Amino acid sequence: PILEIAESADVTVNAIHSYISLGERGSELYRPLYEYYEAEILPLKLESFLEAIHKKTIRKSYEIADLTENEVEKYYLAGKNGDEKYRQFYEDFFEIKKAIYAYHIQKGKSHKIAMRESALSKEEYSHRYLGSVVERYFNNSYLDLVSAFAKKENFSIEELEEMRKAIDEAIASERS
Repeated sequence: PILEIAESADVTVNAIHSYISLGERGSELYRPLYEYYEAEILPLKLESFLEAIHKKTIRKSYEIADLTENEVEKYYLAGKNGDEKYRQFYEDFFEIKKAIYAYHIQKGKSHKIAMRESALSKEEYSHRYLGSVVERYFNNSYLDLVSAFAKKENFSIEELEEMRKAIDEAIASERS
């Protein structure tokens, strides 16, 4: 859509992005363009991003959806923080992140690689993720989770300590 607007207005895509950014920052002249972008184009881009993740890597999905990592993070955090316009995007992307993480662990990849490939933050992993991934992907069994990790031989001490800390936090949370 941005390319079509740029071609019809005979301006560059970069110029359109600059105008949108100015509108977002409060420029009265470009505010209507930003509002149009946010209401009509951005939802399509976010949807395209989520669809692409099912077939491509997260990094490739940014390109396909014509979004930057910072833009995705901005709208993801907006949804996480309660902005109803982006709440569904946040929930969908978080579920995808968890599934990507579980997939890599089940394939024998290290915790570090699974974290990188899934784009889970340490906070998401330790505070919200572990309990639900055990329930969803390891038959609600911490033993199955630990067994999946144990099959991988090349754990660093740091990785093992991170896993233990996350498990301890999940247990403490359950007890309180």
